[in-house]
Amino acid sequence: MPREILDRPKHGFGIPVHELLAAEFRSWTERYLAPDRLREEGHLDADATGRLVAGLDPSDPQGAERLWFLVCFERWFARNHRGEPLD
Repeated sequence: MPREILDRPKHGFGIPVHELLAAEFRSWTERYLAPDRLREEGHLDADATGRLVAGLDPSDPQGAERLWFLVCFERWFARNHRGEPLD
């Protein structure tokens, strides 16, 4: 192995979540980020979240990452505060 590879500083890498979980991600977004659901819960702005979902470019990893964080939070909330089973 070349010395410049062994001696270089550590650096992170991104996980293409939007590609790995494309089908699940789509259904989770529809379920957990539904405007009526968000309005009922009251901790996320349903209109702003709707704009993010509508404006998401599937090839934009940064936009998908933002949406991923919201979906993860909502799934956690559904499981831990609403008692919903995760599918």
